[in-house]
Amino acid sequence: MSANRTFLLGGHPGNDLCGYDFEIARRHEILFFEVKSTTTDEHAFDIGESELRAARTAPKGRYRILFIEALLQPAHRRLLVLPNPLEVTSAAAYEQVNQGMRLRFEPP
Repeated sequence: MSANRTFLLGGHPGNDLCGYDFEIARRHEILFFEVKSTTTDEHAFDIGESELRAARTAPKGRYRILFIEALLQPAHRRLLVLPNPLEVTSAAAYEQVNQGMRLRFEPP
């Protein structure tokens, strides 16, 4: 869904207002993924208005954050699948660290 898709795939221009970067259709459901990354080992990211809207309205368990740690350091790079920060069952895993929505977490 992200407009960044055109850099790799071309074709459809994408839509950054969806609040997620891509979706995966499974047998009876669709999962929504927002990709976040850092060039350091900091476990924090900013989440925008459209992403908050998508996280708030997604069916339970279907909105996830894919967090890429140490993006530019191949030896230290990790991909973490994080739960929806707005779901009651996962909200305790995050700490809001500013007046906006910058979230910090402990990796699994």
